[in-house]
Amino acid sequence: MQLRRCAALLVELDQEPRFSFASLLAGGDGMDHAVRWQAMAAHLTAPVTVTLAQLAVLSAVPRDEWVPRDALLASHDVAIVDSLQVLGLLLADSEADATARARDQTARDIAWWPLALMAHAQGGWGDVDIQARNERGLMLSSQQMVD
Repeated sequence: MQLRRCAALLVELDQEPRFSFASLLAGGDGMDHAVRWQAMAAHLTAPVTVTLAQLAVLSAVPRDEWVPRDALLASHDVAIVDSLQVLGLLLADSEADATARARDQTARDIAWWPLALMAHAQGGWGDVDIQARNERGLMLSSQQMVD
């Protein structure tokens, strides 16, 4: 099996507090203030949390060349490599990764500036039905916007 890193990858240090039921049960304020690394890829629908060890493996895998999985495992922990495949940040040339590979290939073919590609891929309104909003009268016409 061959592996390569996804084409467009953006990593962010996220410091936003998040709700934590465990914190609440422990008598805390119910918020998790831990810093975490978030990886965003154009072919994924949402960011994924990664560790520094996972980032080290990602930095060792080329974006544009396939690497034999066995060669990667010779210098990196199998659990980390497997976790990156599950997250979709390392793509395999296998049938199991065909859909993710096709989405990643689309990002490669578009060849946009990576930040613009990421903004477009991750910034969509997934649950907004524009046609339904228009039918309910919630969308302004061009003339209404000008007025």
